[in-house]
Amino acid sequence: DFTGERPMIVKDPRICRMVPLWRGVAARLGVGLRVVLAYRHPAEVVASLARRDAMPQDAAALAWLRHVLDAERETRDLPRVVVDYAELLEDWRGQVERIAAGLGIPFMSSGVAAVQADAFVSPALRRESAAGRAAEPLPAWLTEAMEALCDLRHDPFDPCAMRRLTDLD
Repeated sequence: DFTGERPMIVKDPRICRMVPLWRGVAARLGVGLRVVLAYRHPAEVVASLARRDAMPQDAAALAWLRHVLDAERETRDLPRVVVDYAELLEDWRGQVERIAAGLGIPFMSSGVAAVQADAFVSPALRRESAAGRAAEPLPAWLTEAMEALCDLRHDPFDPCAMRRLTDLD
């Protein structure tokens, strides 16, 4: 049903595994893709998957890494911005302004959508916090991936950070 008259946003944590499909869809529709890579601290994801799905910690950590690596690798040639989920919840307006500037799209900080976002987006949405898990050390490969993502947050095409992630793959 997409006509191309207005921007379309697709959000799904597993979409990173489907980037090749979305590239084909966009090409058929004649629209460009712009990407927001939102990452969440792996300790939070591991705890969330353990609580929600009873997933073993090792499997959850590997799932986080697989998704992060796929999303980063498959979007290297697309306009993109990398966002920390915790920062998005703390200051959605600031992060959306950063996204808009990085992707060259307009951002309207007022209006019905902004009021709705103010009412909905809150740090309380964060059921798991990495700060509360500081005593649980992460495997070196998770720490390396997280540090590379933090570097990409500042420069989404940092060659050193991309190489570090490639080396983990």
